[in-house]
Amino acid sequence: MEWVDRLAAELHLEALSAHENEHLLTASREVAHRIERKAT
Repeated sequence: MEWVDRLAAELHLEALSAHENEHLLTASREVAHRIERKAT
C-alpha cells in the first residue's frame, strides 16, 4: 500500500509490516461494507 508507506515516511514513522497491512485492509473492508449508502 504505497500511500500508507508515504504517509509513514512523512510522519517519520516505520512503514507497516505485511501483517499490519493485512489488518488495515481487513478493517477498511469491514468499515466500507457497514457504511450506509444512500441513493442519490
